[in-house]
Amino acid sequence: MKHKFSIFLLIFLVLVILLPISKAWAASEFSILNVEISDITDGTAKLKWSTPWDQSRAMVYFGLDANNLDKSTGYNVLSLYHESALTGLEIDKTYYYKIVATNSNGENVESFVRQFSTKGMKDTVKPKISNVKALQIIDKAAAISWEASEKTAATISYGKFVNNETPVKYKAAASAGNSLGGEKFISGLSPSTEYQIKVVIKDKAKNQAEAYLKIKTETSSDSYKKLSITNIKPSDTGSSEVSAKKASVSWQTNMISSGIVYYGTKSNQLKSKAIIDVDVRKRDHKATLIGLTPKTTYYFRIEAYSSFNSGSVKTEILSFTTKAESVAGDAEVDVVNPDIDTDGDSLSDAYELQIGTNPKSTDTDKDGFSDDLEIWFGYNPNGAGKLSAERYFKPRLNSTTEQTKAKELRKLLEDEFGKLTLDAKYWPGLVSAYIYGDYPIQAIIQTIKFGGKTVHPTIMWEDWKNTETYFEYIDK
Repeated sequence: MKHKFSIFLLIFLVLVILLPISKAWAASEFSILNVEISDITDGTAKLKWSTPWDQSRAMVYFGLDANNLDKSTGYNVLSLYHESALTGLEIDKTYYYKIVATNSNGENVESFVRQFSTKGMKDTVKPKISNVKALQIIDKAAAISWEASEKTAATISYGKFVNNETPVKYKAAASAGNSLGGEKFISGLSPSTEYQIKVVIKDKAKNQAEAYLKIKTETSSDSYKKLSITNIKPSDTGSSEVSAKKASVSWQTNMISSGIVYYGTKSNQLKSKAIIDVDVRKRDHKATLIGLTPKTTYYFRIEAYSSFNSGSVKTEILSFTTKAESVAGDAEVDVVNPDIDTDGDSLSDAYELQIGTNPKSTDTDKDGFSDDLEIWFGYNPNGAGKLSAERYFKPRLNSTTEQTKAKELRKLLEDEFGKLTLDAKYWPGLVSAYIYGDYPIQAIIQTIKFGGKTVHPTIMWEDWKNTETYFEYIDK
């Protein structure tokens, strides 16, 4: 009896000792806690959470469909306590979100999908309008484009300068639906005349903003009466635009337009097509045809459409012959089209070749983490170490691409300023902003003029463009 009692006592004591320890272990598991949504106003919600037992980075995915969280924001600093802003929210909607955290050991933990509502959300902030420009001006019409900081409706009107005096009367020209910007044609203008274009945007809460653009129409010309296509390539079978499995078809139009390339292996059955330049019409066009068969003759026809006065034009049927496949066999990858992602890691083949990762492998450096995940969290996908803040936490492109983009930037700046007299120590930062930070040339021009106001050395343009500082100086 004493022996049984002793065993029972021993078991009891073991349980008493181990139970608190097991609870502590359970409590200290890497987990996401204290999730809280607050301050839902002006299209933004504040999201807070903690990973109290382990410092972590995180990605927050959110959207209007619980099965398709198509928006995201990153928290790229190791911390126990986190706060992030979910932006671009629409009023009277239900949003779903989840948090994916990664600790310093590379372990991942994911929250369950939660939701919040923006019903009755206050919106007191005026939308911001930027990058108002003329895509093309001809003798009797103009094409105008703009960007907005949130989804807005837009109205475009114009007024004529008389004796160099600013117009006081404007005539309505076009309107646009709920979008983040757009482009519109203004017709009925007079040749060789100065006009002021007025673009007014208005959000759902009736907050509005406006911007103005001064233009002068061209002299009257027959060249604007009919849409035309010129400089078509490839023009012959031996062209460098044609390889074994793909071909780049390019052309120019005298007026901005959208385009379609119809193609196939039979001249009377052009069943495939590539549609380009729909959102922003252009004069210089290029379509890449992929998945072609080597040593095969293809026939194609170009159609330009959606130009001034609804103009359209078609070419005759042309042809090219793809080259024989290289000795390397399947070494050729269709990387020209930015939508191709052979390994399915969300990084296009074209981008992977530029940064040196393998477009046929999700984990180039074989460290157990996919290339896209390493980039998201600021790590080098080609080996050990972190990505540099000087390149906006992006992998470095190959030197040829960098040099080409740097020359492109210098040419654009010289077009604006003439010979550059910029202090050499600032040049690498501007090149980095242009290549890695996605800053447009206008932002870089303004930052040179006003001392860094429109370019941030480590924050991407997509985020910096929404700051008050940026809007104060971008059109100054």
